[in-house]
Amino acid sequence: MGEFLLVDDSPHQAEVIVPLRGDRTYTRVIEAAHLFEKGFAPKVLVSTALEDDYAKRLQKWGINITTQQDNLINILVGAGVPPQAIILDRQSPGGGTEGELKRIKYILQKRRFHSIIVVTNWYHTRRVKLMSRRIFSPQRITFFVVSAKRDISGPSNWWHYRYEAIKVLEEFVKLGCFYIEPIFNFSFADDPKKR
Repeated sequence: MGEFLLVDDSPHQAEVIVPLRGDRTYTRVIEAAHLFEKGFAPKVLVSTALEDDYAKRLQKWGINITTQQDNLINILVGAGVPPQAIILDRQSPGGGTEGELKRIKYILQKRRFHSIIVVTNWYHTRRVKLMSRRIFSPQRITFFVVSAKRDISGPSNWWHYRYEAIKVLEEFVKLGCFYIEPIFNFSFADDPKKR
């Protein structure tokens, strides 16, 4: 089952690296920093996510915590990515993975970028590859989907880790929804109204 989900491209030279959001262990952003260090792209894009809005809501009540986007920036800088090499997405978050990829496409078009390395967890790669093909290919944006190499689990041992097992099983449901969404015209995202 795990091998079916893994679709790992070899990284190639690109204009920007994007660690997708939704990774609580930060393996995606660490992989992005590693790819940057190896010279695969001169820029790293940090997109927005719903978690960023939660921190902003707390700030309205006088409670200051860093956003998840701020955490990712701090990790990138701590790993050696210069601040001037980091592009920040300031768009309104939402819409799940598809919404995030659409926001990324908008930034790529605005900056006239034509190539991207998308970094995600191994179990997320197949769906991200399918969505990227749907979103980036019509715009002639070349994309490579690369799995984070420092994940706690992999295709051969994911069931040993509760959180990872939940994510893997959930991914099969999301893949099924990916195929039937166009047929039934429904939305499967944390914030469907923002797709």
